[in-house]
Amino acid sequence: MPPTTHKALFLLDEQSHEWVIRERPVSTPGPKDLLIKITATALNPVDWKIQSLGYFVKEFPYVGGTDAAGLVEEVGSEVTNFAKGDRVLFQGWFDNPRATFQQYAVVAAEIAAKIPNTISTDQAATVALALATVVTGLYNHNPQAKSISVGFPAPWEEGGTTKFAGQPVFIIGGASSVGQYAIQVTKLSGFFPIIATASLRHEAFLKSLGATHVIDRTLSAAAIQAEVTKIGGGKPIELVYDAISLADTQPLAYDVLVPGGYLVLSLPDIIPAKKAGDNKTIVSTFGNVQTPENREVGVALYSRLTEWLETGKLVPNRVEVVHNGLAGIIDGLERMKNDQVSGTKLVAHPQETYIVNKPAGGDALVKSERSTIVTHSGGEGLYAAVDTYLVDTTWMRQVSWENRTDAMQTYQHSYTTELKVTQGTEVTVAVNVGAAFEGLSVGVDTSTKTFTTKETTSSETKTMTINVPPRSTLTFYQRQYTFRTSMFFILNAWHQEWNAGSPGGYDIERKTCTVQINSEDYLTTETELTNEGVGTVRVNTVARANNEGDRLTRKRENLTEWAKQQLSKMGI
Repeated sequence: MPPTTHKALFLLDEQSHEWVIRERPVSTPGPKDLLIKITATALNPVDWKIQSLGYFVKEFPYVGGTDAAGLVEEVGSEVTNFAKGDRVLFQGWFDNPRATFQQYAVVAAEIAAKIPNTISTDQAATVALALATVVTGLYNHNPQAKSISVGFPAPWEEGGTTKFAGQPVFIIGGASSVGQYAIQVTKLSGFFPIIATASLRHEAFLKSLGATHVIDRTLSAAAIQAEVTKIGGGKPIELVYDAISLADTQPLAYDVLVPGGYLVLSLPDIIPAKKAGDNKTIVSTFGNVQTPENREVGVALYSRLTEWLETGKLVPNRVEVVHNGLAGIIDGLERMKNDQVSGTKLVAHPQETYIVNKPAGGDALVKSERSTIVTHSGGEGLYAAVDTYLVDTTWMRQVSWENRTDAMQTYQHSYTTELKVTQGTEVTVAVNVGAAFEGLSVGVDTSTKTFTTKETTSSETKTMTINVPPRSTLTFYQRQYTFRTSMFFILNAWHQEWNAGSPGGYDIERKTCTVQINSEDYLTTETELTNEGVGTVRVNTVARANNEGDRLTRKRENLTEWAKQQLSKMGI
């Protein structure tokens, strides 16, 4: 049985523009619905636009998110093709029972699809919205959808794979989530060549999806148009799909299109000047299969989606997991808003919980050293006396698989190792924090953890093959370590060492930063770890290498000029 309440990420009102985590009742599915335990939800540009620009939503408090995958928790009384425990993907809607930035949601069974074992739950969470934006914009025949679809025959309909054979298509924003599906879907329809704009670092990947040519998106509009004409070999471009649809891409899309052609926009039409009588059809798609006008094409799509994913006709977006459960969504949306995500889809884990252990006796000193900031001739130099304390270790719950069959089931799961400075990032101007942790060995209880390059100075995404025994549930955890690094500063000048003091006084200047390491350590278990209270661990400690009492303190204004400059760079 599901819980009666669960966690969700809310916008509380139209004015605050702030996401908060609150409890809400678990919704009850209707007879034709499924209740889904959401284990992965993807982030989309519309989510931050709702927050910052007020798109769509008028009723608050509002739960965000419209892309998800998870496990069937309850099955409506009239549903016969799903069972509890099935892995499914689905598209959410802009009301709280059907939203996806929460731990449980309701969806109509006819617009949900089982996830094949060939893809992960995280990958499946990237599919729904972006794919719907392409399919509804191209293949919807509903009379009420004329303004949002060009109404071409779909690949599953008569003529849908032959009518467009040999016709070129131009896709703007091929590396975007929508652009990736536009490439693959137009390939299913037989278009050729498939020409896309993107950063050239994504060229090989986009060609693996079906693009025949990738044009550097940084070229001028005139240069891009000339390249399209050249690649097309003089054939008219009768379909342009603008997956970006901003002020600088829509005019290009319009100019490339020939009279009588179709332009599909993923955002509202803002083309500044259109020529009278050019006979160019423009539609601004609304890519959600929950709407009445899109429902029929949505049902047709979802009835085929499992097979398309299983056979590789459709390849999901590449994934970057944002950790910290629902709270991680907030930082992820900010990154998207600041255009800091390219070629991948951010995915969060609403069920992600944390099992915390702290050192017995409080923060444990595990490393003490002197780090060189700058040196000068004659032996002068500025140093940081750095003490590193282990604050806690945390098992982060990432995903759970339930195998209700009598055979072993195999899944793929990806997780990322990395070091993040979560507080006090200004110290990284002078101190290489990652290098300080590379090779660090920490004794925790009866084991020793040594941090590798891929956990400290670089990062790595690891993909694991997980075998789930028959009639069992397996849960995957990744271990995170949190450290507090405290430092004071030592000046070697005038033939002796000094503690760096405060302006006008002798208080020793200090700086603290907090470091989190998502480690290579993982755990799979049939018994979920509990998250009640905080446990303790025994940690091997070291003695301090540098003590403030070993030298005199010098006021800030009495330090050397070069030392004061270095300290200023670190906000001291």
